[in-house]
Amino acid sequence: MCTEEQAARQRRIEHQNNLINHRLTWLGVFEAAMFAATARQGAPFLVIAFVGILIAVSIRRGVRKANAVLDEIEPEQKQRSDWLMPGNILPLACIILWVLLMLGWIFSAYPCLRGIFGNPLGT
Repeated sequence: MCTEEQAARQRRIEHQNNLINHRLTWLGVFEAAMFAATARQGAPFLVIAFVGILIAVSIRRGVRKANAVLDEIEPEQKQRSDWLMPGNILPLACIILWVLLMLGWIFSAYPCLRGIFGNPLGT
């Protein structure tokens, strides 16, 4: 049988895991909406990309805080800090993707900026 203390600990763990789950679900929903919005003709791409980055940064921060609380509750379970865990890698992947898309858009919209970096592809 579980003691009251063990049951309370388990409830705290479940609560933090639910927060992480909800945050990652919202990350998927918001990022999908942002990517879909970029397909619209005349959409303000840089604004959409910036909002996409902000959402990913916010969710990454929330997941990291929840993992820190879980580490306090269960110090023996330190694999949560593994960078390949979905809560760590998915927001970071979204941030990197948005930055790369923004750079691609900027360099295609302003070809004069390409000369700043030389001609790495030799074309």
